[in-house]
Amino acid sequence: MTLRALLLGVALVALFAAVTPFTDLYVQGSKLAFNHLPISALVTLLLLVTVGNGLLGRLCPRRALTVRELALVYIMVLVASPLPSAGFVLYVLPVISGVRYFASDENDYAHYFHQRLAWWLGPRDQQAIKWFYEGLPTGQRLPWEAWLVPMLAWSLFALLLVGAFFCLATLLRRQWIEHERLTFPLAQIPLDILGKAERPSLASGILGNRTLWIAFAGVALFDSIASLHLYFPAIPELKLANIKLGEKLVTRPWSALNDVTIFVYPAVIGVTFLLSQEVGASLWVFFWFSRLQRLALYAVGFNEAGGPIGAWNTGTVLRCQEIGGFLVMAVAIGWAARRQVVGALRGLGGSRDPYGDPLPPRWALAGLVGCTLGLGAWGVAAGMHLGYALIGLALFYVMALGLTRVVNAGGNLWVEANWLPYDVMNISFGSASIGATTLTVLGMQQMIFMFDQRAITMPFLMDSMKISHSLGIRGRHLALACLVAVVVALGVGLYAGLTTTYHYGALTLDTWYSEDAATWPYNDVVDTAENPINVSWFGLGSVAYGAAMMSALVFMHKSYLWWRLSPLGYLFGSTWTMNHLWFSVLVGWLLNVLCIWGGGLRYYRRVRPAFVGLVVGEFATAGLWLLVDALTGVRFHVIFPAE
Repeated sequence: MTLRALLLGVALVALFAAVTPFTDLYVQGSKLAFNHLPISALVTLLLLVTVGNGLLGRLCPRRALTVRELALVYIMVLVASPLPSAGFVLYVLPVISGVRYFASDENDYAHYFHQRLAWWLGPRDQQAIKWFYEGLPTGQRLPWEAWLVPMLAWSLFALLLVGAFFCLATLLRRQWIEHERLTFPLAQIPLDILGKAERPSLASGILGNRTLWIAFAGVALFDSIASLHLYFPAIPELKLANIKLGEKLVTRPWSALNDVTIFVYPAVIGVTFLLSQEVGASLWVFFWFSRLQRLALYAVGFNEAGGPIGAWNTGTVLRCQEIGGFLVMAVAIGWAARRQVVGALRGLGGSRDPYGDPLPPRWALAGLVGCTLGLGAWGVAAGMHLGYALIGLALFYVMALGLTRVVNAGGNLWVEANWLPYDVMNISFGSASIGATTLTVLGMQQMIFMFDQRAITMPFLMDSMKISHSLGIRGRHLALACLVAVVVALGVGLYAGLTTTYHYGALTLDTWYSEDAATWPYNDVVDTAENPINVSWFGLGSVAYGAAMMSALVFMHKSYLWWRLSPLGYLFGSTWTMNHLWFSVLVGWLLNVLCIWGGGLRYYRRVRPAFVGLVVGEFATAGLWLLVDALTGVRFHVIFPAE
C-alpha cells in the first residue's frame, strides 16, 4: 500500500461522507450508497481509470496509479459508503432525538422513555432538539455539546459492530473465496474495469471493448431523455418503473397478487446475466413461490398481513418461514467453515498467520468474541439485560450471514430481511419477560443498524476481501485501509449530517427519517406495553416449517447435480425488495439461458461486456444527473433505484 493511495482514499471517503447526507436528505435523488455496488465507489473507480490514469498516462506514465492502488481506493470508498448514509448517520440522529421532540400526552413517551433511557443515549437539551427539527435560527451556533456524548457512544457501537463483521468475514474468507469459490458478482465488475494491466486505463481491461460502450450509451441515452422530461416537460416521459401488474386483482383470493409490480432496472438485468443459472432462477422462482403461498393462504381464509408478528395471518407465515430459512443458512455456513474456526481455536497460542488473511484467524476469532462482548457490555450500560442483548446480537449476525451470502453468491444489488431480532425474541419469549427497557434499546439499535439492510456492512467487507485476494493486496494493508475509511466516514458523516439537518431543519428533509424512523421503535414499545405479545406457537411453528424447507433445499442443492435451484432465493422471496427486482432478474436470467443455449460459453463471453455496460451505464448516468440536480436545485429526481 502506497501513501498516495491511502491519502487519495481518505480524501474521497471524506468527500462522499460530506455530501451523502445532503444528497440523501435534501436532494433525495439517486442514492450514492443504497445498494451493495455503491454508485459512489463504482463511478469513482471508472473516473480514476479513464480520466485520472488517462491524463497521467499521457503526461507522466510512471505516475499513473497501479492496479493495486486503484483497488485499494475503491475498497476504501466501498467499505465507508454505507456509514454516512442509511448504514448509520441517516438513522442515528433522528432516532436518538425523536423520542423527546415527538413526545406528547397522546403517545406518553415521557412516561415510557424519558426516565428509562440512559442519559448518554441521546441529546437532552430541548432547545438543541427543537432546532434540529425546525432549523437553526439565524445567528445561533450549532449546539455541538448536546450531541457530543451521544455521538461518541453510538460511534463506539458502530465501530464494534463493523469490527465484529470484519472478524466474521475474515473467518469466512478462505471458505467462501478459496474453497467454495463463490462468484462474487458485484466484485467482478470493478475487477473487470481494472483488468490485468499494471496501470489500468481506458484501453485496458473490459473498458476497451466496444460492446460495453454501446450498452453504456443506450442506457445513458434512455435515462437522460427520461431525466430531461423533469427539466423540460415538453419532452416525452419515458418510464419503465412501478408498473402495477396486479392492481386489478381486488377480490379474494386473487387480491393476494395485487401488489405485484414491474420495475425494469438495466443494472439488475446486467448483474443477473453474470450469475449462474441456478442462482438467477432461484431469485425469481422463490418470489413467485411466496406469492403462490400467499394466494393459497388467502384461499383458505387467512387474513392479510397486519398486526404484530405471531398473529394468525399471512404475514406471520411468510416472515417466520424466512426466519427459519436464515437460521438454517447460518448453521450451514458455520458448519462449512468449521475447520477454519477449529483451526483458529487451536492456534490461539501461535503468533504467525500462514494464510495471508486480513487478520490471523486466531485474532479474528478473538476479535469477534471481544467485539461481541463489547457490544453486550454497551447494551448492559444502556439498561439492557445481558442475555437478551447477546441474543439480539446473535440474531443480527444470523441475518447478516444470510444477506451477505445472498449478495456474494447471488449478486443482489440490495437485499432485505422480512424480520428483525425484536420479532424473533417476542414470539419466542414473550414481550413481558424481555422487559420494556431492553426492548427500547434493542429497538433503537435495530432502527439504526439493522432496519435498512441495503446498507448492512458485512457484504461490503466480503467483496473487499475478494478484490484484495484477486489482486494480491496484503491482508494487513486491507485491514488498515478499512479501519481508516470507517473512522473517517463516521467522523465526517456525523458532522455533515448534523450541519445539513440544522441548516434546513429535519422536518423539511426526508420525512421517512425525521418522522417515521424517529418514532418507529418507540411506538412499537408503547404498543407492546399496552398489548403484550405472548409466546406464539403459531409463529414458532412457521419458523420450524421454514427451517425444514431450507434444510431440504440445502440438502438437494448439495446432494444432487440435477437439482438446479439454489436455496438463496428462499431467504427473501416475500420481501418488498424482490417485488422490485423479480422482473429484471427474470429478464437477466432468461437472456443468460438463451445466450448459452444458442451460442454456448464462447458467445456468452463475447456478449458479457455489454451486460457489464448496462450496470456501469446506469450507475454513471445516475451519478451524473445527481450532480446536475444538486447544482440546479432540482429535488426528488431518482434514476436508480427507480421509484
